[in-house]
Amino acid sequence: MSGPLSLREARHLIIDACTTLDVQELPLADALGMVAAQDVTAVVSHPPHALAAMDGYAVRNADCALGSCLEIIGESRAGAPFDGSIAEGKATLISTGAHIPDGADRVLILEDGERSANTVRVTDEQSDARHIRHEGIDFSYGDILVHSGTRLTPAALALTAAAGLGTVAVQRRPRVAVLTNGDELLDPGTSPAGPTVYDSNSIALPAQFTAFGAEAHWIGRAGDRQDQVKTMLARGANADLLVIAGGASVGPHDLVKGAFAALGGTIVFSKVALKPGKPVWFGKLSSGTHVLGLPGNPASSYVTAELFGRLVIQCLTGTPPALDVTDTFRPALVSENLPANGPRDTFQRAVLSLRADGTTAIAQTGSQDSSLLRPLAAANALLFRNANAPAIQAGALVSYLPL
Repeated sequence: MSGPLSLREARHLIIDACTTLDVQELPLADALGMVAAQDVTAVVSHPPHALAAMDGYAVRNADCALGSCLEIIGESRAGAPFDGSIAEGKATLISTGAHIPDGADRVLILEDGERSANTVRVTDEQSDARHIRHEGIDFSYGDILVHSGTRLTPAALALTAAAGLGTVAVQRRPRVAVLTNGDELLDPGTSPAGPTVYDSNSIALPAQFTAFGAEAHWIGRAGDRQDQVKTMLARGANADLLVIAGGASVGPHDLVKGAFAALGGTIVFSKVALKPGKPVWFGKLSSGTHVLGLPGNPASSYVTAELFGRLVIQCLTGTPPALDVTDTFRPALVSENLPANGPRDTFQRAVLSLRADGTTAIAQTGSQDSSLLRPLAAANALLFRNANAPAIQAGALVSYLPL
């Protein structure tokens, strides 16, 4: 296609080009943030037995009339159940989490009984609540608890552990190599020298892709020489995804695509009708490494990584992606007048706030110049405007992508 693609078209091409990575079995302690490669199925019920929900006495409900006296014949503790059954007029001490003995169908809570030597007298009228957690009230043997494609949160890992499993099958975490490009770039933390700017993408992009669920590392920077760019591209050819920030446009010093072609790379798409981020491109090296080319301006690289880089990681890890990113949008009321939009779909750095009436408001964080970082750092959302959208007044309903 000669002209820029639509956002939807570009995302569709990425989904078609990417396949999931291999599966590995990991201990639960090492699986946080990984994506389940198979359904997690319970091998036990939870709880596995009827358990006491309160401290008190395990009794028969029929024996709990006000004033009744019951003989205490033993104790059931968590991990040390009573070895016997509860007959008429009998009771055992029981602690929270302990097994309910056979024959018992109520826990008489401590506050409702008065103990004297080996007896307990019922001192309060009993309600319908019986203070028992019945077997399988959380889940039963054979239940699917975590579906394939789910990112494993601490709660999902706790659920898997309670299901009796010590390991989980996950998609391997993608290896992402980040390369930055440009003679003007300088290592953060060094002394300024000449007409340079600090290379914020060398820090931001690995952090961003790590947050997406990848193992991401900055592999270095190439200057504005094609041999340097080619050498650095080859260095990233063993990664699952090589991300290149800079050199993506059509100027005389934008050398990345030429070096990419010299290494036998194949372009999947080049240019998207998007602001910021029109020069974004995607391809594949002969080694099988996917390559995502991002604009060098920090806000542009951040937005395009959010729109396309996150999608690549989702595809590689088997996470069901949204073909149309608008499916993930949310509504808010804009806090300011906005002029008519230009010919490209636009994502503006914005901040959300909650109004007194409970509605969500959204406002731009400042200038939308793609080289500026303060408006980006202040943003927790991207305000979306369709290509050629008309001017709108404050209070109008708009869509945003949460960050």
